[in-house]
Amino acid sequence: MGLCVASQEWDKHLHLRQTPLEGAMDYHDVQEISNSFTIHDFKSGDVIVEKGTTSDAVYAIVSGEASLILKEREGKSPISVTIGVNNFVGGYGLISDAKDRPIEYVSVLGSSEGKYVKLGIVQFEKLKQSNPKSYQIIRDLIALRHSALEIPFFQQVTKSWKQESRDIFASLFRYQAFTEYEELIAESGKQADRLIILIKGRLSISNMRKGDEVFHLSEAGKLLNLTSLFYNYGQNCWDITASPPSQSEFTQVLFLPRTDFKKFLNANVVDCYKQFEQASIEYLLREMRTQQRLFLHVVEEKYISEFCSLWKLKEYGENVKITMKQSFNVRNGSSSTTVTKTYFHIVVGGSADAYSNEKRVHNGKQMRKAHRRQFLYGCGIGILSNKLAALNSELSIFSGKTRCLLLTLEKDDFDKFFNKIGKHDVATELAEQDVASNYNGQNRSQTSHTPGFPSRLGESPSRSNKRECKFRYTHTSGNSGTQFSGQNSTQNNQPTLDSERDANK
Repeated sequence: MGLCVASQEWDKHLHLRQTPLEGAMDYHDVQEISNSFTIHDFKSGDVIVEKGTTSDAVYAIVSGEASLILKEREGKSPISVTIGVNNFVGGYGLISDAKDRPIEYVSVLGSSEGKYVKLGIVQFEKLKQSNPKSYQIIRDLIALRHSALEIPFFQQVTKSWKQESRDIFASLFRYQAFTEYEELIAESGKQADRLIILIKGRLSISNMRKGDEVFHLSEAGKLLNLTSLFYNYGQNCWDITASPPSQSEFTQVLFLPRTDFKKFLNANVVDCYKQFEQASIEYLLREMRTQQRLFLHVVEEKYISEFCSLWKLKEYGENVKITMKQSFNVRNGSSSTTVTKTYFHIVVGGSADAYSNEKRVHNGKQMRKAHRRQFLYGCGIGILSNKLAALNSELSIFSGKTRCLLLTLEKDDFDKFFNKIGKHDVATELAEQDVASNYNGQNRSQTSHTPGFPSRLGESPSRSNKRECKFRYTHTSGNSGTQFSGQNSTQNNQPTLDSERDANK
């Protein structure tokens, strides 16, 4: 590893365009400050940033790849994530107001041949005098990853973490700036494999293949595809593109790849899976509450955290019957009592398919007779009343081909909560209306959201389709619903994110 030779210095400003400065500063300004940076070669195994050293410089990979080490393991390869171009690494010491400069909490090693640029504390402070505008832009870009932790969703999870854990987690965010209108951020039909965070500017959402209406988002801190962190099988059915409000502005986005998130969990930097799961449940329910889905909007703000704590996140494998009612024996001394629990679910990933319980025999095999009805994001299924129990007695509901991620609530918890706040009857009536319309094929949950916004990012809000079932009535693959148990989930039930969530407000 070493400083690049003088003959390569002429294109330093071009290399700086492979950093977050691209988009944030115009070409002339990047040229003007390029001499503040040094450019270095590295090869596989070279130390670029060393854990435990004083944080007195910020780095950026401008060609090749490097590995950010989350956890060293004796006798095994370390747990690491890949860092490429367009990201600052380290540098928190440059923006810290603490008397003692902080240290670097992660090591970064070269994983191929490449180059990186470096801006040291001395040159950074000189910029404060010679070019205060560029100084502030660089400072803001370094701080951006930590600023993301102040978004309420992340703040809820990380507020009790030590500074080391916060720094390591913030290093997982990937940055990108978009200056052109309609630059593609996520493509319909592709796997939803990362959380998208809008930092600045505007995004457009549409399905270009179907010619759907275009919707715009400009809410800083908006999370898109949240469930992709927990659900591996979702696809983007919407195209997400950058749409800067004017030619002089740009759109800033942070990404959190699911693979990096899972490696962070596996590294056990901090025990946080349950916190992320609960924060995700609350975020999704708040979004659907804003869109007045089901009975969620009758819950007042002062009760919302308590209400969200009653729900669980469950993933079902492909073509698994979804549990609506469950009976089990509870022993009390020498006797036992049969207890029956019923459940209500909201689809937040993949789909659930309903089939009539009426059967027929075809070629000596029992088949479901009636058509399939597909429930997508925001649809409610399950039992909260006698009316809903009667509806469910006519149907069997299975997870779809892309599996299914559900928010699940026990009926007993529903009854206790809504009786407590005095809204049991109205909540039950709203649930009955919504579920009945879905079961009858109207898919009210697909269209009853706040006017002017799509129902979800991940599945187009089209009507359910109908078709004959082609497999045996008695066939279910896998176990019935498997509740997440954190990092120790089996491979078939890994946390993953569905194409997700509502784009809107």
